[in-house]
Amino acid sequence: MSRNRGSGGGAVIAVILLILLAGVLYQCNGAKYGLPVIPMGSASSSSAASPVAGEPAASETASVAASAESSAPGGFTYLPATDLAPWSWTSSTVPLPWAAASNTDPGYRANVNVDNWSPAMCFPLEGKAYANSQVYRPGGEGWATPEALASKAQYDAWYNKAYSNPKQSGWLTAYNNLRGTSCDPSNYQYPWRDNFCEKRSGDNSLCHSAKGHQGQDIRPETCQKSLHWAVAAEDSVIKDVGSYTLTLRAVNPPYRIYRYLHMDPDFIAHWQPLEGTTTVVKAGRRLGRVGDFGPGGTSYTTVHLHFEIRLSVAEQVNGTLRPLNTFVPPYNALVASYERKLAGNGCESAAW
Repeated sequence: MSRNRGSGGGAVIAVILLILLAGVLYQCNGAKYGLPVIPMGSASSSSAASPVAGEPAASETASVAASAESSAPGGFTYLPATDLAPWSWTSSTVPLPWAAASNTDPGYRANVNVDNWSPAMCFPLEGKAYANSQVYRPGGEGWATPEALASKAQYDAWYNKAYSNPKQSGWLTAYNNLRGTSCDPSNYQYPWRDNFCEKRSGDNSLCHSAKGHQGQDIRPETCQKSLHWAVAAEDSVIKDVGSYTLTLRAVNPPYRIYRYLHMDPDFIAHWQPLEGTTTVVKAGRRLGRVGDFGPGGTSYTTVHLHFEIRLSVAEQVNGTLRPLNTFVPPYNALVASYERKLAGNGCESAAW
């Protein structure tokens, strides 16, 4: 009995070996005869081969990761200067799928200048920060939610409700459905993105058509307004105090001009006594709390600091002599100063 069981076991093993051999031959020669071949070690289910709806394919994710540069601690990444958000530099607005619009229009596309215009400046915000567009990201006028883009009828309905004049009941809900919210967590993540020369009506000689965004928008660590402090980029004097702008002029060559927008209005009374004087405000000193304020101290925009660098004397920019007050791109100066800050080599903040 035991010998018969042993013979039966041997026969089973032989059959298994024959099946495995047949499988190997099929894998090696099946494609030759047009038969389907499953790669060894690969999943055969269709769900594994297809990306989940609404999520980027692995190749897209890898492409985005490869385009971000990083050299600082804390996971900081940033996209290269002049790499503006899609559609943000064109004469079009939101990329509506039913509109005959394209992203090839040169519009207000950024100038190619990538110089660091203030190599030793302090980063102008305390805490973590996120440089990106306020218009072409969630909550912005140039953004639309996937739900809004699902159909023209839905988009039009929310648009008409959100921009009704005078504002009617439900307009805010319609706006949030249409544009999303500026406090969306995706707005508070790396990588950074340049938005100098983003589509705007203001004059900027370095942008295509000589118009475009004049600085860089930077979100503070959180979406809460009147909490996070902006600080002086260099030892400076107070050049001008406006209703929602504060302008400083560095006291050391090349005497860069720095302008800060949208801070809590309490900065006005604090700095007006020093306007036009020779009193030096030290680098790193608190200037005001970041907010969403505009003319007259009203809520006007998203919670962010708009930061500018301007020339205070005529200088060469890309081989052209540019005059006093020319806006120059602050992005690479911000990247370098933020990296120093994250590495523990930033400026010490001082009470205002």
